Amino acid sequence: MKIRYLLLLITGLSLFLGGCYDEDKAVPSGDYSPVRFEFPQGNESWDKLFEQMYDDFGICVIYKDFTPGDLNKNWTISAGGDWTGHPVPDDHMPKYEDLLKNYLIPFLGKKEIVEACSPLYLYLAEDLGGGMASYGMDLGVNLKGLDFWAIGLVDTIKIIYPYEGVEDFRKGLVSFVYNQIVENAVVKGLVPEPNDFQSGIDYKTEVEKSDVEDPNYYATRGFVGLITYSEPGVAFCCIFSWSDYWYGNIEQMVTAKGGDFMMFTRAAMRWTKEEFEEKFPPEKYPLVNARYKMVVEQFKNYGFDLPGFAKKVKELPTPF
Repeated sequence: MKIRYLLLLITGLSLFLGGCYDEDKAVPSGDYSPVRFEFPQGNESWDKLFEQMYDDFGICVIYKDFTPGDLNKNWTISAGGDWTGHPVPDDHMPKYEDLLKNYLIPFLGKKEIVEACSPLYLYLAEDLGGGMASYGMDLGVNLKGLDFWAIGLVDTIKIIYPYEGVEDFRKGLVSFVYNQIVENAVVKGLVPEPNDFQSGIDYKTEVEKSDVEDPNYYATRGFVGLITYSEPGVAFCCIFSWSDYWYGNIEQMVTAKGGDFMMFTRAAMRWTKEEFEEKFPPEKYPLVNARYKMVVEQFKNYGFDLPGFAKKVKELPTPF
């Protein structure tokens, strides 16, 4: 345990001195100590899983001994200081163990990428909520911490407009975490765009959004569409915002973070190969299917299984 504590100290100090895992962050607010816990926190089966998770991905899962102050260590005061949550009781831990073991870990990529795209700590905190929790926002997921992310199921928080089944929103918890790691990998260039990804693609002529017979129809042109991501706290109900037509334009897609590559990355996290082909039949849209395959294979080269995640996560209940 002392060896792991020393490793965490070294890791925490290096993250702090190097600007943590996000080089765009500013100066941290509040008191800060890079190592605040002994790890692992016990000898149960989930503790052994968390040890392995730290060894494999550099993520330290903490589920007890934290305080409200730990949940409110932010890079800026504007990030908010009103998050609350409590440690997970042992009889609830098997659900979190299953969530991380079967729905997150198998689909992550190489350690050096995951470690660079996620913070040191992942808190499991039940009844996790911020100032807008009663309105169904800032609820269950906080990805804006100084050196941590936090996720947790909701039990006693009273929501003004309650969502049926919100107390078991495991699908959302794991989806937000996985999505953020993968998107960070794209933005940081750690998973680069495939070499031939832009081959034969016209990024200047505007697309047709609704007429499927038009030669400029977006899918015919090789585009998957403008798939936007809703951050936790902004839209608790959904991971990706999508319409059955392209509601954006070429400029929006090109200037989005990660550009066209990000759109296909999000598509691969949402749809399996079979689901993608149902939406975009290969015989009708060969180019968009070829690009989807390129992206899936590129992430596989770096250890990530995006369609595998898309398939597995659908096993989890969701209130939406």
